[in-house]
Amino acid sequence: MAKSFPDLEELVPHSREMLLLDHVLAWDGTVLQCQASIRPDTVFVIDGEAPALMAIEHLAQTCATFMGLRAHENNEPVRLGYLLGCRTFDVHTDVLAVGDTLVLEVQEVGALQTMASFECRAMRGDEVVATGVLNVMYADTPVHKVGYESQS
Repeated sequence: MAKSFPDLEELVPHSREMLLLDHVLAWDGTVLQCQASIRPDTVFVIDGEAPALMAIEHLAQTCATFMGLRAHENNEPVRLGYLLGCRTFDVHTDVLAVGDTLVLEVQEVGALQTMASFECRAMRGDEVVATGVLNVMYADTPVHKVGYESQS
């Protein structure tokens, strides 16, 4: 039987129009894989294409999903998160097209208090779209205490 996961809206505090991920593919507590489709209504799409650099936002949201799943499994509240920067980030293509499907994979490689580093990879089929190490931070205040409500 396939493992079920909470809705992304429960894990990532973004409004639906800014949530770029479709669903969780796999999670083992160490590595997370998510899927994202490039949709025509995505805010970054112009004339059927989006810059491949947009993969950094896909991967940051995958990191947020990782932290949300960890909180969910520990019966803790989901917290707001922030992309602090990246040690490395390489983009291996210029554009993403409407209809492309990305598989996004993140693995936590370091953590200290409210900060974490993730090794990340975005794939389009067998093609590597982007790779890098993202540094993120989450707030001490749970989402529900700062008045954020997901807008589906």
